[in-house]
Amino acid sequence: MRFILPLVALAAFSCGCGSREFSERTSVEISVQPESISFAATSVGERARAVFVVRNASSDGAALLEVSGIEVGVEDVTVDCAGGRSFRLSAGEQVSCVATLTPTTPAARSGQIVVRSNADSGAASVRVTSQALDGALEADPARLDMVVDDGGTVTRSIRLRNVGFNTLRVLGWELGGGTAFGVEPSREVRLEPFGSSGDEVTLDVTYAPTAPGSDDALLRVFSDDRGAEVLEIPLSGSTQAPCLLLVDGPRVDFGVRVIGEVSYRDVPIANCGNAPLVIDRFAPGEGAALLGETGGAFVLDPGDPADASGTLDAPIVIEPGDSDVLLIGFAPDAEQPYSGRAFIHSNDPAAPVSELLLSGRGTYIPCPVASASARVRDGGGPAAVQVEAAPLQTIVFDASDSFAEGSEVAEYKWEIIASPQDSAAALREVQNEPGNDARRELFLDLAGTYVVELEVANAFGALSCEPTTVTILAVPQETVHIQLVWTNPDDPDEQDLSGADVDLHLVKMGQGTWFDPIWDTYYRNPAPVWRPEHPSLDIDDTNGHGPENINMDDPGDCAWFAVGAHYFQDHGYGTAYVTVRIYLENVLVFELPNQPLYRTGEFWDVARIHWPTGTVIAVDERYNIAPRNQPPVVTEEMRDAGLCGTP
Repeated sequence: MRFILPLVALAAFSCGCGSREFSERTSVEISVQPESISFAATSVGERARAVFVVRNASSDGAALLEVSGIEVGVEDVTVDCAGGRSFRLSAGEQVSCVATLTPTTPAARSGQIVVRSNADSGAASVRVTSQALDGALEADPARLDMVVDDGGTVTRSIRLRNVGFNTLRVLGWELGGGTAFGVEPSREVRLEPFGSSGDEVTLDVTYAPTAPGSDDALLRVFSDDRGAEVLEIPLSGSTQAPCLLLVDGPRVDFGVRVIGEVSYRDVPIANCGNAPLVIDRFAPGEGAALLGETGGAFVLDPGDPADASGTLDAPIVIEPGDSDVLLIGFAPDAEQPYSGRAFIHSNDPAAPVSELLLSGRGTYIPCPVASASARVRDGGGPAAVQVEAAPLQTIVFDASDSFAEGSEVAEYKWEIIASPQDSAAALREVQNEPGNDARRELFLDLAGTYVVELEVANAFGALSCEPTTVTILAVPQETVHIQLVWTNPDDPDEQDLSGADVDLHLVKMGQGTWFDPIWDTYYRNPAPVWRPEHPSLDIDDTNGHGPENINMDDPGDCAWFAVGAHYFQDHGYGTAYVTVRIYLENVLVFELPNQPLYRTGEFWDVARIHWPTGTVIAVDERYNIAPRNQPPVVTEEMRDAGLCGTP
């Protein structure tokens, strides 16, 4: 039998019966993945590693890939493969190779790793780059807020540090705006890398206001930091003084009201200063009168006894940050427009008298009635004026029950009057219902409370006497809900399709590292299976503001989880002010707002979560270079807590 096969092959060659001719060569294909490697900035003498895979990608099972050598054309990079520098691979087989960067200088690198073989395509290559180890200028604090007694002066210090790896030159500084501020004369300073002697310089900033109120300025520091040649430090100052804020502004518009009836409006007032606000007089002006007096369609109710001038027997005192309300009524007696004025006297040194502008119109036609309700889209359940939903759901609002006696509802005016901090939610037409103004929908981008107000107008233009509101409570349904949002002051429109990209990370500690392909939940690994946990990244926002949410419904017992944020790409929009919030079992238990990340590549180690205790520990550490493949740090606070499962 051994002699039959060659004879058959020879016969086939002789007769040309469609068999492959001896001149046809077996095709050999090679695949090298990834095609490029980018090393982050690595300190001189330290090591950074990356893996690439050489594979025999031939479709012919008989093809044998012979790798004859691997040439490294990148300074300070070495390559080790499981099969050495030369090896053979059958079709479908692959070998892993490790590229190691051990920099001897802080310079950037670029070049190629060339894999030579017998493949038809010839040599295959991997493009290799590394970041330079630049100096990086940091200000502590990143912004300076100062408070001084009226007529006083205060001086605070700002420390400038080089948190990079190379020597940095501070070329000087200048102060813009805010004549109440002063800073020591500009000079050139040389800063050694972080941790070395002489790595810090202190600037003294003085605030000496000449009048009550607040001031703002900007300190600009110039350096040869290639990542940020101009470091901007916002300055703000204020005096110890009360401040009266008309929360809704000076205009109080009652709209159209029925003749013979009295309608009331609250006028909310807040103390925006830092000393007690005292209101001692609520005085009527033209077209207005105190309660119980005559002389105007607008009625002022100070709440406490007052004389004819509006002077209160017991002044209203509002502490800093608190608020109160004054009450004003409107009682039209004719079908005409009305206007009036009222005055609030206080100890606010900047505005001792605040004026209210009152307006309204009388009508014999009853006001149209605004009626609205809402439900979760595709969620079932009855429509209601208060709805509980989950973040990332869509709410549909319906005003079809609104009506106007003797006319028809001609206009629907929808407005979001309250929403969670940092929310970018906006009302829009209901999907597949263009032009239906009686219905609107709202995407709940963040957890929190949303209040939507509706006013309607009849065919004569008369508005509903009272608006109606619908409240939406967006409550996370998962056991663990982590929320990331950010803002870039240099981005003129954070709602468009262009913006900075910040990524949220969640690592299971004791098993994973930052950017781990299995144990780090982030945009490259949005839905890992950890046993027992199944976390998920529900949104990856790549063009500004966020949110990004990571949810986890089944955290394991005696487990620690690390939360981080990575400034993936600033896209030219500069500093991102990042906020992270953590909800456990529907309750907001942790928030670090508006933390600055200055440039692409920075990483913020935010917090640790322990389960089942629900303990959250702030870490709040910054890395100029992302700690790729490094385990999250086990902090002293974690060890001191003495909780089970601490790594």
